[in-house]
Amino acid sequence: MKIDPKRLKELERSEAKLNALEAGGVDNWEWYGDALAPLQKQEEIDDEISHSVEDILATVCEKVDEPAGHGCGYGVSDDCHDEIVVLITQLIKKIGEIEKEDA
Repeated sequence: MKIDPKRLKELERSEAKLNALEAGGVDNWEWYGDALAPLQKQEEIDDEISHSVEDILATVCEKVDEPAGHGCGYGVSDDCHDEIVVLITQLIKKIGEIEKEDA
């Protein structure tokens, strides 16, 4: 992934600003945790999606078959499809649970 130099500079300034604010005690502010709650919730959802993608890729790669021989194409068994549906369903439920927390 490439980051535009201008965007990198913006990110570095934002990080420096956050570090200065936290060094000044903003992280002890009474509502600090509440202000960060939506960000933390999104990070939790992003983590769940990332883990689910890893599980899906592991499932697909485990079930790959080259029925006509090496280099002739791939096939995936029907049970792989069913396992992926289960994984995606679990992901959707988990995201729903995360979104309901503190709602």
